[in-house]
Amino acid sequence: AGSSKSGTSMASPTATGIMALLRQDRPDWTPAELKAWAMSTAAPEVIQSPGMPPLSTTRQGAGRIDAGRALSTPLFAYGVDNPLRGSLSFDMLDVTVPSEETHGLRVENRGETSRSFTLAYEAAVDIPGAEILLPDGDSVIIPAGGTVDLSVTLAADPTLLRHVRP
Repeated sequence: AGSSKSGTSMASPTATGIMALLRQDRPDWTPAELKAWAMSTAAPEVIQSPGMPPLSTTRQGAGRIDAGRALSTPLFAYGVDNPLRGSLSFDMLDVTVPSEETHGLRVENRGETSRSFTLAYEAAVDIPGAEILLPDGDSVIIPAGGTVDLSVTLAADPTLLRHVRP
């Protein structure tokens, strides 16, 4: 009979092995770049059991690391304010009045051809009173070997905010 084991104690050895494989493929990349690459290409839909909705990012982070997905793309993204984090985060906001906070998102293309795509934000859990905006538009072209910085805005209205179970 099989058994299912999950959680940090099971994920740590797997993540370590995958990061070693990515490091082997890109030995000149920094640990922060490798982390951003792994997080940017993680499979975001982690389902806890059949018939249940996917886990939200507050419960499962960037998702399940997918080495094949990472190795098949030279693109990755991270927050400009804190590149070592490997992602963009608004941290904890104290929203007492309607407000907006904007952070930079840097997308790097380490490939040999330019890439173009349409940006979108898809919430794992809809939170009334909170909205993600892309003030620079939703189209981007990243030149070969180049980077593009984009703005991402979190708009929140405390009169509309409601607790939503992730």
